Amino acid sequence: MLGWFTQSRSAESPQLARLQNNLTNCTFCIKSVTLQAVKKSSVFIISILFVSLVVSSCNSYQKVLKSESMEYKYEQALKYYENEEYYKALPILEELITIYKGTKKVDQLYFYYADAQFKQDNFLIAAFHFKNFSSAYSHSQYAEEALYLHALSYLKVSPIYSLDQTYTQKAIDAFQLFINSYPDSDKVALCNNHIDQLRAKLEEKSYENAHLYFKTGSYRASATAFDNLLRDFPGTKYEETARFLIVKSYFLYAENSIDKKKNERYQKAVEAYEEFVQKFDQSDFIKEARQIHESSLNHIEKNKNNG
Repeated sequence: MLGWFTQSRSAESPQLARLQNNLTNCTFCIKSVTLQAVKKSSVFIISILFVSLVVSSCNSYQKVLKSESMEYKYEQALKYYENEEYYKALPILEELITIYKGTKKVDQLYFYYADAQFKQDNFLIAAFHFKNFSSAYSHSQYAEEALYLHALSYLKVSPIYSLDQTYTQKAIDAFQLFINSYPDSDKVALCNNHIDQLRAKLEEKSYENAHLYFKTGSYRASATAFDNLLRDFPGTKYEETARFLIVKSYFLYAENSIDKKKNERYQKAVEAYEEFVQKFDQSDFIKEARQIHESSLNHIEKNKNNG
Protein backbone atom coordinates (compact mmCIF):
# COMPACT_ATOMS: atom_id res chain seq x y z
CA MET A 1 0.00 0.00 0.00
CA LEU A 2 2.75 2.37 0.95
CA GLY A 3 4.49 1.68 -2.35
CA TRP A 4 1.36 2.48 -4.35
CA PHE A 5 0.85 5.75 -2.48
CA THR A 6 4.40 6.82 -3.20
CA GLN A 7 4.06 6.01 -6.91
CA SER A 8 0.77 7.90 -7.09
CA ARG A 9 2.30 11.03 -5.53
CA SER A 10 5.25 10.83 -7.88
CA ALA A 11 2.94 10.63 -10.91
CA GLU A 12 0.94 13.63 -9.79
CA SER A 13 3.99 15.87 -9.04
CA PRO A 14 4.60 17.09 -12.63
CA GLN A 15 0.93 18.08 -12.99
CA LEU A 16 1.03 19.96 -9.69
CA ALA A 17 4.26 21.73 -10.72
CA ARG A 18 2.76 22.86 -14.04
CA LEU A 19 -0.35 24.13 -12.26
CA GLN A 20 1.75 26.11 -9.80
CA ASN A 21 3.85 27.62 -12.63
CA ASN A 22 0.71 28.65 -14.50
CA LEU A 23 -0.70 30.30 -11.40
CA THR A 24 2.61 32.15 -10.81
CA ASN A 25 2.71 33.35 -14.43
CA CYS A 26 -0.88 34.58 -14.25
CA THR A 27 -0.14 36.46 -11.04
CA PHE A 28 2.93 38.03 -12.64
CA CYS A 29 0.94 39.05 -15.75
CA ILE A 30 -1.80 40.60 -13.62
CA LYS A 31 0.76 42.54 -11.59
CA SER A 32 2.59 43.62 -14.77
CA VAL A 33 -0.61 44.81 -16.48
CA THR A 34 -1.69 46.62 -13.33
CA LEU A 35 1.72 48.30 -12.96
CA GLN A 36 1.71 49.42 -16.62
CA ALA A 37 -1.80 50.79 -16.20
CA VAL A 38 -0.71 52.73 -13.12
CA LYS A 39 2.36 54.07 -14.94
CA LYS A 40 0.33 55.17 -17.94
CA SER A 41 -2.21 56.76 -15.67
CA SER A 42 0.54 58.59 -13.77
CA VAL A 43 2.13 59.88 -16.98
CA PHE A 44 -1.25 61.05 -18.21
CA ILE A 45 -1.98 62.85 -14.96
CA ILE A 46 1.47 64.48 -14.90
CA SER A 47 1.05 65.58 -18.54
CA ILE A 48 -2.34 67.11 -17.75
CA LEU A 49 -0.88 68.92 -14.74
CA PHE A 50 2.07 70.20 -16.80
CA VAL A 51 -0.17 71.50 -19.57
CA SER A 52 -2.42 73.11 -16.98
CA LEU A 53 0.56 74.84 -15.39
CA VAL A 54 1.83 76.08 -18.76
CA VAL A 55 -1.59 77.40 -19.75
CA SER A 56 -2.00 78.99 -16.34
CA SER A 57 1.46 80.56 -16.59
CA CYS A 58 0.76 81.91 -20.08
CA ASN A 59 -2.56 83.34 -18.97
CA SER A 60 -0.88 84.92 -15.95
CA TYR A 61 1.86 86.46 -18.13
CA GLN A 62 -0.70 87.79 -20.62
CA LYS A 63 -2.52 89.33 -17.70
CA VAL A 64 0.66 91.19 -16.73
CA LEU A 65 1.28 92.36 -20.30
CA LYS A 66 -2.28 93.64 -20.68
CA SER A 67 -2.49 95.24 -17.26
CA GLU A 68 -2.93 99.01 -17.14
CA SER A 69 -1.36 99.24 -13.69
CA MET A 70 2.25 100.31 -14.11
CA GLU A 71 3.02 99.54 -10.48
CA TYR A 72 1.81 95.97 -10.96
CA LYS A 73 3.91 95.65 -14.11
CA TYR A 74 6.89 97.12 -12.27
CA GLU A 75 6.58 94.55 -9.47
CA GLN A 76 6.15 91.68 -11.91
CA ALA A 77 9.05 92.80 -14.12
CA LEU A 78 11.39 92.81 -11.12
CA LYS A 79 10.04 89.43 -10.08
CA TYR A 80 10.69 87.95 -13.53
CA TYR A 81 14.19 89.43 -13.57
CA GLU A 82 15.08 88.12 -10.12
CA ASN A 83 13.73 84.67 -11.07
CA GLU A 84 15.96 84.77 -14.18
CA GLU A 85 12.94 84.73 -16.51
CA TYR A 86 14.61 87.36 -18.64
CA TYR A 87 12.58 86.71 -21.78
CA LYS A 88 9.47 87.62 -19.81
CA ALA A 89 11.04 90.62 -18.13
CA LEU A 90 12.40 92.27 -21.30
CA PRO A 91 9.20 93.52 -23.00
CA ILE A 92 7.80 94.81 -19.71
CA LEU A 93 11.05 96.56 -18.78
CA GLU A 94 11.21 98.17 -22.21
CA GLU A 95 7.71 99.60 -21.73
CA LEU A 96 8.40 100.76 -18.17
CA ILE A 97 11.62 102.60 -19.12
CA THR A 98 9.52 104.98 -21.23
CA ILE A 99 6.80 105.31 -18.58
CA TYR A 100 9.21 106.00 -15.71
CA LYS A 101 11.62 108.22 -17.63
CA GLY A 102 12.75 111.06 -15.39
CA THR A 103 11.91 109.22 -12.15
CA LYS A 104 14.16 107.53 -9.60
CA LYS A 105 13.14 104.10 -10.83
CA VAL A 106 14.34 104.47 -14.40
CA ASP A 107 18.04 103.76 -13.84
CA GLN A 108 17.24 100.44 -12.15
CA LEU A 109 14.80 99.52 -14.91
CA TYR A 110 17.28 100.45 -17.64
CA PHE A 111 20.14 98.57 -16.02
CA TYR A 112 17.95 95.48 -15.58
CA TYR A 113 16.91 95.77 -19.23
CA ALA A 114 20.53 95.88 -20.46
CA ASP A 115 21.52 93.07 -18.12
CA ALA A 116 18.59 90.91 -19.25
CA GLN A 117 19.77 91.36 -22.84
CA PHE A 118 23.25 90.26 -21.72
CA LYS A 119 21.86 87.23 -19.88
CA GLN A 120 19.93 86.28 -23.04
CA ASP A 121 23.26 86.34 -24.98
CA ASN A 122 22.23 89.43 -26.96
CA PHE A 123 25.70 90.83 -26.39
CA LEU A 124 25.83 93.57 -29.03
CA ILE A 125 22.46 94.95 -27.93
CA ALA A 126 23.66 94.76 -24.32
CA ALA A 127 26.94 96.53 -25.17
CA PHE A 128 25.05 99.45 -26.71
CA HIS A 129 22.67 99.85 -23.77
CA PHE A 130 25.33 99.44 -21.06
CA LYS A 131 27.44 102.18 -22.69
CA ASN A 132 24.39 104.38 -23.10
CA PHE A 133 23.45 103.75 -19.47
CA SER A 134 26.91 104.65 -18.14
CA SER A 135 26.77 107.94 -20.05
CA ALA A 136 23.18 108.85 -19.14
CA TYR A 137 23.31 107.71 -15.50
CA SER A 138 26.95 108.21 -14.54
CA HIS A 139 26.01 108.80 -10.87
CA SER A 140 23.82 105.71 -10.59
CA GLN A 141 24.72 102.91 -8.22
CA TYR A 142 24.79 100.68 -11.31
CA ALA A 143 27.11 102.91 -13.38
CA GLU A 144 30.37 101.11 -12.60
CA GLU A 145 28.90 97.66 -13.21
CA ALA A 146 27.28 98.86 -16.44
CA LEU A 147 30.59 100.12 -17.86
CA TYR A 148 32.30 96.84 -16.96
CA LEU A 149 29.53 94.79 -18.57
CA HIS A 150 29.77 97.02 -21.63
CA ALA A 151 33.36 95.81 -22.08
CA LEU A 152 32.48 92.23 -21.17
CA SER A 153 29.77 92.20 -23.85
CA TYR A 154 32.38 92.89 -26.52
CA LEU A 155 34.65 90.25 -25.02
CA LYS A 156 31.84 87.72 -25.44
CA VAL A 157 31.64 88.36 -29.21
CA SER A 158 35.39 88.52 -29.82
CA PRO A 159 36.03 85.70 -32.33
CA ILE A 160 38.98 83.37 -32.85
CA TYR A 161 42.16 85.10 -34.06
CA SER A 162 41.76 84.06 -37.70
CA LEU A 163 38.54 86.07 -38.09
CA ASP A 164 37.94 89.81 -38.18
CA GLN A 165 39.11 91.36 -34.89
CA THR A 166 36.94 94.50 -34.82
CA TYR A 167 35.14 93.44 -31.65
CA THR A 168 38.40 92.34 -30.04
CA GLN A 169 39.72 95.88 -30.41
CA LYS A 170 36.40 97.31 -29.17
CA ALA A 171 36.69 95.09 -26.08
CA ILE A 172 40.24 96.29 -25.40
CA ASP A 173 39.18 99.93 -25.75
CA ALA A 174 36.16 99.34 -23.49
CA PHE A 175 38.19 97.67 -20.73
CA GLN A 176 40.73 100.48 -20.92
CA LEU A 177 37.90 103.01 -20.62
CA PHE A 178 36.68 101.22 -17.50
CA ILE A 179 40.18 101.29 -15.96
CA ASN A 180 40.52 105.00 -16.70
CA SER A 181 37.04 105.74 -15.31
CA TYR A 182 37.33 103.58 -12.18
CA PRO A 183 41.06 103.24 -11.38
CA ASP A 184 40.33 102.17 -7.78
CA SER A 185 37.81 99.48 -8.71
CA ASP A 186 38.43 95.92 -7.58
CA LYS A 187 37.78 94.91 -11.20
CA VAL A 188 40.90 96.67 -12.57
CA ALA A 189 43.13 93.59 -12.26
CA LEU A 190 40.49 91.48 -14.01
CA CYS A 191 40.22 94.06 -16.79
CA ASN A 192 43.99 94.01 -17.28
CA ASN A 193 43.88 90.21 -17.57
CA HIS A 194 41.15 90.48 -20.20
CA ILE A 195 43.19 93.04 -22.13
CA ASP A 196 46.26 90.77 -22.08
CA GLN A 197 44.21 87.87 -23.46
CA LEU A 198 42.66 90.03 -26.16
CA ARG A 199 46.00 91.54 -27.18
CA ALA A 200 47.46 88.03 -27.44
CA LYS A 201 44.73 87.28 -29.98
CA LEU A 202 45.59 90.40 -31.99
CA GLU A 203 49.27 89.50 -31.76
CA GLU A 204 48.65 86.05 -33.20
CA LYS A 205 46.49 87.54 -35.93
CA SER A 206 49.25 90.02 -36.82
CA TYR A 207 51.89 87.28 -36.97
CA GLU A 208 49.76 84.96 -39.09
CA ASN A 209 48.96 87.75 -41.55
CA ALA A 210 52.66 88.62 -41.94
CA HIS A 211 53.59 84.96 -42.32
CA LEU A 212 50.91 84.51 -44.98
CA TYR A 213 52.46 87.35 -47.01
CA PHE A 214 55.81 85.60 -46.75
CA LYS A 215 54.45 82.19 -47.77
CA THR A 216 52.68 83.65 -50.81
CA GLY A 217 55.80 85.49 -52.02
CA SER A 218 54.62 89.02 -51.16
CA TYR A 219 58.01 89.83 -49.64
CA ARG A 220 57.71 93.59 -49.39
CA ALA A 221 54.35 93.28 -47.63
CA SER A 222 55.80 90.54 -45.45
CA ALA A 223 58.70 92.71 -44.25
CA THR A 224 56.34 95.61 -43.53
CA ALA A 225 53.86 93.39 -41.69
CA PHE A 226 56.57 91.86 -39.49
CA ASP A 227 57.88 95.36 -38.73
CA ASN A 228 54.36 96.35 -37.67
CA LEU A 229 54.13 93.28 -35.45
CA LEU A 230 57.32 94.28 -33.62
CA ARG A 231 56.15 97.86 -33.25
CA ASP A 232 52.61 97.04 -32.08
CA PHE A 233 53.59 94.21 -29.73
CA PRO A 234 56.93 95.00 -28.02
CA GLY A 235 58.45 91.87 -26.54
CA THR A 236 56.25 89.61 -28.64
CA LYS A 237 56.92 85.88 -28.40
CA TYR A 238 57.32 85.91 -32.19
CA GLU A 239 60.17 88.45 -32.18
CA GLU A 240 62.99 86.05 -33.07
CA THR A 241 61.13 84.48 -35.99
CA ALA A 242 59.78 87.86 -37.11
CA ARG A 243 63.21 89.49 -37.21
CA PHE A 244 64.69 86.59 -39.15
CA LEU A 245 61.85 86.62 -41.67
CA ILE A 246 62.32 90.37 -42.16
CA VAL A 247 65.92 89.63 -43.15
CA LYS A 248 64.83 86.89 -45.51
CA SER A 249 61.91 88.91 -46.92
CA TYR A 250 64.13 91.86 -47.88
CA PHE A 251 66.69 89.50 -49.44
CA LEU A 252 64.08 87.65 -51.53
CA TYR A 253 62.46 90.97 -52.41
CA ALA A 254 65.82 92.20 -53.71
CA GLU A 255 66.40 88.97 -55.62
CA ASN A 256 63.15 89.52 -57.51
CA SER A 257 63.63 93.24 -58.14
CA ILE A 258 64.81 95.09 -61.22
CA ASP A 259 68.55 95.79 -61.29
CA LYS A 260 68.43 99.45 -60.33
CA LYS A 261 66.42 98.61 -57.18
CA LYS A 262 68.44 95.60 -56.04
CA ASN A 263 71.18 97.34 -54.02
CA GLU A 264 68.69 99.42 -52.05
CA ARG A 265 66.80 96.26 -51.08
CA TYR A 266 69.88 94.16 -50.36
CA GLN A 267 70.94 96.96 -48.04
CA LYS A 268 67.62 96.59 -46.21
CA ALA A 269 68.42 92.92 -45.71
CA VAL A 270 71.87 93.83 -44.32
CA GLU A 271 70.37 96.31 -41.86
CA ALA A 272 67.69 93.83 -40.80
CA TYR A 273 70.39 91.21 -40.21
CA GLU A 274 72.36 93.57 -37.96
CA GLU A 275 69.26 94.16 -35.83
CA PHE A 276 68.57 90.42 -35.72
CA VAL A 277 72.10 89.37 -34.70
CA GLN A 278 72.26 91.96 -31.91
CA LYS A 279 69.46 90.19 -30.07
CA PHE A 280 69.60 86.61 -31.32
CA ASP A 281 73.21 85.68 -32.07
CA GLN A 282 72.55 82.17 -30.69
CA SER A 283 69.38 81.65 -32.70
CA ASP A 284 68.64 78.48 -34.62
CA PHE A 285 68.23 80.80 -37.64
CA ILE A 286 71.70 82.35 -37.28
CA LYS A 287 73.43 80.14 -39.87
CA GLU A 288 70.92 80.93 -42.62
CA ALA A 289 70.83 84.58 -41.59
CA ARG A 290 74.63 84.86 -41.97
CA GLN A 291 74.48 83.28 -45.41
CA ILE A 292 71.84 85.82 -46.45
CA HIS A 293 73.97 88.64 -45.00
CA GLU A 294 77.09 87.56 -46.86
CA SER A 295 75.18 87.05 -50.10
CA SER A 296 73.57 90.49 -49.76
CA LEU A 297 76.97 92.16 -49.25
CA ASN A 298 78.40 90.31 -52.25
CA HIS A 299 75.52 91.41 -54.45
CA ILE A 300 75.90 95.02 -53.33
CA GLU A 301 79.61 95.00 -54.06
CA LYS A 302 79.13 93.29 -57.39
CA ASN A 303 76.41 95.73 -58.49
CA LYS A 304 78.60 98.68 -57.50
CA ASN A 305 81.44 97.38 -59.64
CA ASN A 306 79.10 96.75 -62.55
CA GLY A 307 77.63 100.20 -62.16
